[in-house]
Amino acid sequence: MRIYVAYKYTNTPDKEALKQEIIKISEGLESIGHETFLLGRDYQRWDKCSISHVSNTKAILSNLKKSDSIIFYINSNVWSPGMLFEIILSKIFFKKSFFFVKNDVKCNFCSLIGTNRTQFTDISDLIAKLSRTINTK
Repeated sequence: MRIYVAYKYTNTPDKEALKQEIIKISEGLESIGHETFLLGRDYQRWDKCSISHVSNTKAILSNLKKSDSIIFYINSNVWSPGMLFEIILSKIFFKKSFFFVKNDVKCNFCSLIGTNRTQFTDISDLIAKLSRTINTK
């Protein structure tokens, strides 16, 4: 299964820590046989090139359409318009969506996300829950 991993990047104070966390998520998914897409890694090359919002939007649309499902990694209380865009697209394209919400995060838009929500304490806990959640729903 091809899985698009969505995460909040803009206004994240420790981008390097975030990068390491989403790479661990990707590796966890790949270790159980899934292919992953991370916008920062696979398209933006971790900000090593200048890419416009229009170009980012096209990449998001194209890769979300190609994916079988989408994982939303929610580890911040700060609102993310980009993630809201990805949530809306996942609903428009009828993609199976999985929301991983860190225990101490108040998810302001959780009413939009339905029942495929898994709470986690830290990245190790999330990785442990990945295969159970993705392969059973």
